[in-house]
Amino acid sequence: SQGGLVSSVVAGDLGASKIRCAVLLAPAPCIHTMAINGRLFGYDTNIENMPDSIAFWDNTYLGKQYMVSARDMDVFERSSHYDGATLVIQGLSDGAELIADSARYPEFIKDCTYVPLEGLTHCFPEDYGTPARLSAEFIAEHLK
Repeated sequence: SQGGLVSSVVAGDLGASKIRCAVLLAPAPCIHTMAINGRLFGYDTNIENMPDSIAFWDNTYLGKQYMVSARDMDVFERSSHYDGATLVIQGLSDGAELIADSARYPEFIKDCTYVPLEGLTHCFPEDYGTPARLSAEFIAEHLK
């Protein structure tokens, strides 16, 4: 999810001359959307109220700079500079914010195919095969 967000931004920054195609699996541009709306992972993203670090799952921590970057990095604007083929695969039983924002990529990336998959949650544990097959077919087609 965060990898999909980062991949979309890097593709936008580098362009199709460096990245021939992109596959975003359950990307999370909603991280930016939630941060600019004032709350991310249950924390206030107003700099004055932001703690120096936040507890995340599995006893990991994120620093304040992560929150600031999530808020200040315009994911869709930066992604919109990518002019290569992009495939977005999203499970429709994922979180509402993830689904809504993932579906917006075609508004910003010119050559973008959005594939919603019924019955799949975040990271597709119910069926790894379908997203893997779709990704492999897409990459094979665009790397000919």
